[in-house]
Amino acid sequence: MGEIVASGKAFIWPYFAFSHKPESNLSHFINSINYSNEAAKLNDQGKLFSSVSESEMKGFIDLKRKALEEGKLVDIEKLNNDHPNFGNHFRDEYLKGLQLLIDGFDKHQDQDFIQVQILLDKWGDWYIANLDNIKNGIKTEVQPVVSKNISEEQPKLNADELDKYSSVLKKANSFELTESDLNDLRSAIKSYTSRTGRKLTQDEYDSFVGIMKTSNDYIYELGQSLLYTWDQKKITTTNKFDELYKTMQLLKVRKEQKLKNDLETLKAAAANQPYIEDEFGTKYTFGREVIIQHIKQNELSNKNTDKLVSVMKEFTK
Repeated sequence: MGEIVASGKAFIWPYFAFSHKPESNLSHFINSINYSNEAAKLNDQGKLFSSVSESEMKGFIDLKRKALEEGKLVDIEKLNNDHPNFGNHFRDEYLKGLQLLIDGFDKHQDQDFIQVQILLDKWGDWYIANLDNIKNGIKTEVQPVVSKNISEEQPKLNADELDKYSSVLKKANSFELTESDLNDLRSAIKSYTSRTGRKLTQDEYDSFVGIMKTSNDYIYELGQSLLYTWDQKKITTTNKFDELYKTMQLLKVRKEQKLKNDLETLKAAAANQPYIEDEFGTKYTFGREVIIQHIKQNELSNKNTDKLVSVMKEFTK
């Protein structure tokens, strides 16, 4: 889990904006952020191609516990007085996200981590958007423009709907989608909207489309990274690949074994191997031309995604 929990913007914030000798309430706020930053540093130190040890994971969670303990000492109303809704966002997004993260780890509830990512990203977006106003004492709240790949309102497809939806998505990775395929998707979404008695909400639309886009973006960045790695004869990944690799783990869109195979493929590219092996020991032809074909296949997938998006829009408010 240490590889997938939100880091980056949701944890690393400049606190130089505040006084060097803050009053006690702000001290608790800063201490909480400091602990979260320390945890993020632990996470970032772990190399992408190595697993996180049990002791590293324990250290990560222990820092999050300390961040939550300090955060609970913050007077929410005082933060609200410092800046409009400052305390509300801190409580409802940052603290709630930390609590869900810790509870999810303690209870082995993986499904909580998606909500953790949503809440902490929301908090990070709001804080960054309002940092200058907070620093300058301007009493105006800025609503951030949030781009999200996953939604709070997760669509709950039944078995038949999910079967059709999943089958179309699977085909979209390798073959150009036909009108018949799109009609299968329409059938699944029409069934869902008829059953729920309403069109897709914007959040549901974002969830469907976001997952597809995230998957395509990951495959594209994997292809770019493989080509760079092959040509330079050393593992060379794009920053976007590193970010999306963690996102794919978090969303569980790509099976863990597939992700492991992706890393092994990068190693094979660095060695300019003429073949790669899957988890069953089956060998496949590999090389620069295979990588180029992989990138072209992704272009087909992107074309199919545009078609899928157009169908989703038919059923969205």
